Amino acid sequence: MNKFVSIKNEFMRKLITKGVGVTVRSSFRGTSGKKQLFKYIFDYEVTIQNFNDHEVQIMNRYWFIFGSNLKISEINGEGVVGQTPKLKKNEKFSYASCTFLTAEMGYMEGYYGVLNLEDKKIFEVDIPRFELIADCKLN
Repeated sequence: MNKFVSIKNEFMRKLITKGVGVTVRSSFRGTSGKKQLFKYIFDYEVTIQNFNDHEVQIMNRYWFIFGSNLKISEINGEGVVGQTPKLKKNEKFSYASCTFLTAEMGYMEGYYGVLNLEDKKIFEVDIPRFELIADCKLN
């Protein structure tokens, strides 16, 4: 299930992979910098929910960040916001962060490495692609 909603330049996407749901809300915060170092700032909030009967743990993350000026960034590392949260059935974990683009538009997507605490196997949970669009690009 992949849904897209836009309300007042706030975008939301939701995706469930292997019993783990990821919902992302993104919004345009503003701009920063001078003409040659101009950056567009986007906030995003992620909620991860475990729908499985077994407990899971978020072990790592991978982000692919694309700007419409063809600038690409990739980020990967342990956990999320310095944590490796464990989620029992129906539990949620939410966090907020931000990203900077040198373009007015772009998107982010990726995945989490999730450990099934029952069988000790790691699987990937997709982070749905979500749009990053500056207010000046919306009509």
